[in-house]
Amino acid sequence: MGRTNETDSFADFLAPVTVEAFRRDVLDRAPLHIPGRADKFADLMSWEILNQLLDMTAIWSSQSLQLALDCEMIPPERYCQRGRDRSGRDAWRAQPTRVRALIRQGASLLLNDIDTLTPGLRGVADLLERTFGAKVQINLYCSWRERQAFPSHFDTHDVFALHIAGAKRWTVYRGRADQPVDHPAWKAMGQGHHERAKGDVLMSVDLGPGDILYLPRGQYHDALATGETSIHLAVGVNEPLGLDVVTLLFEAGATAASLYRRRLPPAGDRAAIEGRLHALAADMRHRMADPGFRAALEAFQTAHRYRRGGFPARPGFRDSPVKDVVSAPEDGTRGPSTYR
Repeated sequence: MGRTNETDSFADFLAPVTVEAFRRDVLDRAPLHIPGRADKFADLMSWEILNQLLDMTAIWSSQSLQLALDCEMIPPERYCQRGRDRSGRDAWRAQPTRVRALIRQGASLLLNDIDTLTPGLRGVADLLERTFGAKVQINLYCSWRERQAFPSHFDTHDVFALHIAGAKRWTVYRGRADQPVDHPAWKAMGQGHHERAKGDVLMSVDLGPGDILYLPRGQYHDALATGETSIHLAVGVNEPLGLDVVTLLFEAGATAASLYRRRLPPAGDRAAIEGRLHALAADMRHRMADPGFRAALEAFQTAHRYRRGGFPARPGFRDSPVKDVVSAPEDGTRGPSTYR
């Protein structure tokens, strides 16, 4: 993947940690800081690449471009105006002048689902999907010194934080939610709950360019830029879950087994309800033991990834001029200050 070739394989991605050690001691067990060469991800993301992405103004809406300031998300009406997206649907469209004004106030920039936007991003997402048999998405975070974008929280998927520019201090807590999923039961927890549940500090680590921080699903953490600016990529890894087996059973029952589609006995008829539950449980056990169901589950796991296409590079397809959308200063000491 370009000049450094540090992410052509999972072994290169993790180096100097070995794949065997990572799977044995770290995966879904503990957070891990992996120091890396400063240019490890230079071809994956940079100020120049970020400028190019932001210059594609047609793709940025209130869903794909978000802003946060002092642990609060900024409402889209403060930096967007109503318009049409590329599909012709009504949408909040990000307005560069409004975004620039909020950035100057210290707002953090969040770009969602950017893993299809460049060959390098597609490459690392595809690599991790092949490695884990998972759906992978990549978000970008650009933050300023001592202006925290998000309070202490956990994610509902494993995260590889790839540090690109500047410096950021990550605080990881001992608390870990028990295998959380993207469901209102987990999403609706208030900040008071998170502050009580996060526990004591487990580790505090300063990330610099080329570093990786792995966080297992549910691990409480927060982060704060310590340099004038900071850019990192949050790579979310969503592996198949036991809940997906339930979904496959639902799909089978909805189309092939009338037992699942029959109305239930009246709530007061306990004997009839118990009999129906026994019948459903027996059918589920039978289905899960069937080789056809096992094959369907294996096919689901194999196909559990996003399909990222892309036109191959061809002579005559030239890059368009890039405007200075977000710029790092010439002396390298201060971060981006404009979004034009």
